[in-house]
Amino acid sequence: MDESNFGMTTRRVESLSDNVFSVAMTLLVFNLTIPEVLRLSDTELHVLLMNQWRKFLNYFISFLLLSVLWSIHHQQFRYIMKTNRVHLWINIFILMFVVLVPFSTSLIGDYSGTVTANVFFSANMVVLAALFHVNWVYAIKDYRLVHHDLAMGSLRKGTKRSILFLTVSLLALSLSFFAAQWSPMCFVLIPVVFSLKTFRTSGDVPDHPGGD
Repeated sequence: MDESNFGMTTRRVESLSDNVFSVAMTLLVFNLTIPEVLRLSDTELHVLLMNQWRKFLNYFISFLLLSVLWSIHHQQFRYIMKTNRVHLWINIFILMFVVLVPFSTSLIGDYSGTVTANVFFSANMVVLAALFHVNWVYAIKDYRLVHHDLAMGSLRKGTKRSILFLTVSLLALSLSFFAAQWSPMCFVLIPVVFSLKTFRTSGDVPDHPGGD
């Protein structure tokens, strides 16, 4: 059977992905904890919260990253009109590592500054970035899963976005070995660069097919 004619729309993939992203983003907040004591004074509470500033920073960065990844996924599926078995499994693996993000975030929160924790977090992002790139390249190769009338310029923008995320993730992974506590800050570059016109999507998207 020809995989390119598997005959499945993308609605179920998009629905599952939205749900998994929302759960992963919600789980991030559980990395912020307060010790179970009967009563804290205002001063003690203030000191406790201030001492968790890195956990709050990691929460912010990870939530931002998941938001960017969800946005990339959404942008890719503006162009991807159908799916097949190979494409489905690429997306299953994407979601597997999306769910891992709250755990990798908890590692850099509990063991900030350690090489192992930061390598694990950055490696999580490298795998996600690589899978997103594979997802896009597989879909657009010979217009396998995208509309044949799409302009090549629009497809190149999607490729640039996935390569940028992968490049920054590899940079963060490399930095983890030399300045571990600062490596997550590399990811703040992504939403800044994505706001540039070069990486924005255009409006030349055909109507998305309906159905399940």
